[in-house]
Amino acid sequence: VSASRSNFGQVTKDGISNLSAERIGPWFAPFAADDSEPFLFPIEVFETQLRDFSGTLDYDPAHPERARIDVIVQTASLDTKNENRDKVVRSDDFLDANRYPTLEFHLKTVDGNVVSGDLTIHGITRRVRFPVTSHGIRELPKIGKLAGFETNFTINRRDYGVLGTRWGAVPGVLGDEVEIHILIGATTR
Repeated sequence: VSASRSNFGQVTKDGISNLSAERIGPWFAPFAADDSEPFLFPIEVFETQLRDFSGTLDYDPAHPERARIDVIVQTASLDTKNENRDKVVRSDDFLDANRYPTLEFHLKTVDGNVVSGDLTIHGITRRVRFPVTSHGIRELPKIGKLAGFETNFTINRRDYGVLGTRWGAVPGVLGDEVEIHILIGATTR
């Protein structure tokens, strides 16, 4: 199955000029202007887990507008299940974990099921809004009350100065949009 071609330059040892491309299943195929054989390389979508984080969630289901959420994630805890890719994403070409050791979110407002807060990535803070689904509160033996929440939203990595200039220099190799999926389970103190 193929999508329509788009023109953006040919990849040669001397740079990029006059190339079109199309997606063929999970592969990306750039075609030279003379329609010679394409160079095939995979389109990769990968999930990342952030393993080292701390935070506070104060939530009263009777007054969700009073909720408070503060989360700090250690950037170096990023795990894509591929050590080489992890090094690239943590490097100064992307998240620059040495210079910007944390990713942060601080809730500002709750309006129904939509939250708004400050998201800091790569040292840049921007206000984001996204819907949140509540999975309810359950009583668990020996644990107490467990509240579950989930959200999906998309950001543009370039809005946060995450440019990927070495890896994203060839158009079509690296997308700008990053889909974020968060699942939270919080227990009472």
